[in-house]
Amino acid sequence: FSETINNQDGGTITGSALVIAGVTGNISSGGNLLFQILNQNASGMGSIGSNASVLVSAANISANGSFDADIFNNFVGTPIHGNANISIITGNFSSGQAGSADLDLEITNIFGTIDGNATVALGLSGNLDHRGEALFAISNGDQGTASGGGHINMDASLVVSAGGNMNFHGGPVTALIDST
Repeated sequence: FSETINNQDGGTITGSALVIAGVTGNISSGGNLLFQILNQNASGMGSIGSNASVLVSAANISANGSFDADIFNNFVGTPIHGNANISIITGNFSSGQAGSADLDLEITNIFGTIDGNATVALGLSGNLDHRGEALFAISNGDQGTASGGGHINMDASLVVSAGGNMNFHGGPVTALIDST
């Protein structure tokens, strides 16, 4: 399952860019789950006039493959004129399988501008069980390019919480805010 806003290469969204999946029951996939906003500039300036938000809520979430919730705001001339927010709220959360599957909640703002706050939040009332690599991140640096990092005008916040256990199997777990 994939839900994407693609605002690359000169696109303009004058209001908010919202990817929302909210159900009172469960979200379950035999494969990957992908929720993302792409505001990148390879051949022309893209912009979002207000907030960019990826919001997913369900009683429980499970994916036999990867789970990705991302906002990519990369390259010079790619502003988000509001907040950038990723929020995943659920009871129990499980993803991955034996082998390699990623759990990725990330805002990348390499060379871009976020006029407000940047927030990545995963809130569980139950347990988390993931097989594979896990990344919870706000990347606001130049990522080794020596071309200058991004700019977040307000706060950068990363919150991962569970009411039960957090179990990670078979890969590294990284939680970071990088503004170098």
